[in-house]
Amino acid sequence: MVVLHRIHGRWSHWLLDIADTNPDKKDRAFWAAVLGTSVAIVSALLLVINGVFIDQLGFFAASLMSAASASVAFLLAFLFFPETLPSTMDKKLEGWDSVKRIGSYFFLGGSLRERLTLWTCLFIFMFSVVCQLIRITIDSLYLLHRPFCWTHSIIGIFSGSRMAGTFLVGIVILRIFRSCCQPEILAMVGLLFQTAGFVLQALARKSWQLILVPVVTSPCTVAVPVIRAILSTLASPADQGALNSSVAVVEVVINLAGTVGVLSVYSATLAGPLPGAVYLLMASFGAAAFLLYFDSCCTPRKCHFGCPSFSFLSNCPEICRDPTVAGSSPATGALA
Repeated sequence: MVVLHRIHGRWSHWLLDIADTNPDKKDRAFWAAVLGTSVAIVSALLLVINGVFIDQLGFFAASLMSAASASVAFLLAFLFFPETLPSTMDKKLEGWDSVKRIGSYFFLGGSLRERLTLWTCLFIFMFSVVCQLIRITIDSLYLLHRPFCWTHSIIGIFSGSRMAGTFLVGIVILRIFRSCCQPEILAMVGLLFQTAGFVLQALARKSWQLILVPVVTSPCTVAVPVIRAILSTLASPADQGALNSSVAVVEVVINLAGTVGVLSVYSATLAGPLPGAVYLLMASFGAAAFLLYFDSCCTPRKCHFGCPSFSFLSNCPEICRDPTVAGSSPATGALA
């Protein structure tokens, strides 16, 4: 089901459109957050409706409604969505070469430093997105079990409210702080709150304690749009398709492997003294992403052209490209 759900590449296509129409990293992060928030609000409504349908009519009615909504989305995109890539560039990207670039982008593209940067961003993305992909599945199983024993309707309302609320908070944070703070810093703060929220959920024993979890984790949705924006700015316009397709493949693999692995941990620890131990594992994912962010963004290094650069993930300022200003040329620039 996960493969069928993601094989049509809707996220990759939407993110490509954002990259085609927004050259700035902050704008890409903001509109990626807008996209995620829009999807989250609709998904939240569907979660609430599905919970009611499952309790009242069974699983078939919920599945039928999901299929109908997917069909409507396909017709709207097919009939009304415009092409954002220039036609001249589109002709250059046809053929088997485009397919080969998807698999080889992270292995053969660019210099060693550029590939290292891409792989660092990819690991940050994997640790950041895995919790968002598998959280609803784990929450549904966990909240049905003791000591909570919630119904499907209550779980749907809780999950939907949490999803819509956290994404709305994320977009507000990006909008307010975009002019005075680098998006990488906002992402690190969000990951810290995510880690704290998962620890709180692992230790929760009362329903009111669970209600505090969405409040604590509300800034965490900033992390994924930011790393998507950073990845897209590291690629040229002609390479956006290969980059996003490669990331989409990784996302599917992470979804499948993460779901199986986390469900295995959940099953093994459910009867133990800490039934929510699986959330400590999910907290470790957020902590790992934060540490990679911190090392990449807060460790002084030199850019391609030899001048000091604060952020490993950010593009070097244009002033560094002038050898008379930076005191170095591209040929002599070295990594710190």
